[in-house]
Amino acid sequence: MQTLSLKQMATNIVQQSIDAMESQNQKVAEASDGFNEVQNHITTLTQRVENINDKISNLGHSNNTIIENINQLSDSSASVSESAQEVEVRSRQNQTEAEHAKELLGQMQTLIQQLEKYHKVKA
Repeated sequence: MQTLSLKQMATNIVQQSIDAMESQNQKVAEASDGFNEVQNHITTLTQRVENINDKISNLGHSNNTIIENINQLSDSSASVSESAQEVEVRSRQNQTEAEHAKELLGQMQTLIQQLEKYHKVKA
């Protein structure tokens, strides 16, 4: 009877080992599924970080373009301001020359009137 008992004990031990191996296999499969899920999350996170990085890079390029446009506007504004100052100087010069021409015209009219008097006296 002891032999059966030993045989039965051995069978029980083997069965327990099989059950433990099946349990271990199930836990390994669950851990593998968990690792796969973690890998999927890491892949998704990596893609999102790359997407954010691309957007930040695009923002940097847009910012540089805006800065270039502001510099061009500033240059244009300075040019317009300089041109306006030149127009003001030329306008003042034109006004001075027009006043001088008016004086000369007045002197010419006076001279013509004097010549007309001289011409009347001779006639």
